[in-house]
Amino acid sequence: MSILSEVGAILREKFLEHKALIDTKLDAQSTQDIEITDSTKGIILKSPSGKRFRITVNDDGNLVKQEVDGDNNGIGDMTIGEDFIIQ
Repeated sequence: MSILSEVGAILREKFLEHKALIDTKLDAQSTQDIEITDSTKGIILKSPSGKRFRITVNDDGNLVKQEVDGDNNGIGDMTIGEDFIIQ
């Protein structure tokens, strides 16, 4: 086995270990609160027509929706699939 093959095998093994660890931390249901501490950030929801909206709250506690255009606008890469439920 070449050095590159050995390094590749080690990296693959470590990747799979980390993936398994992450997979055990992600649960489809949560009993914990989620707090977004940056008032310019919120939850992004996608409408049936494909539009995306950021939901935030104003100082009166009212929900505010803002359409998010095609680029990421500072949106992170974390995406939670349709099976993720927050209760």
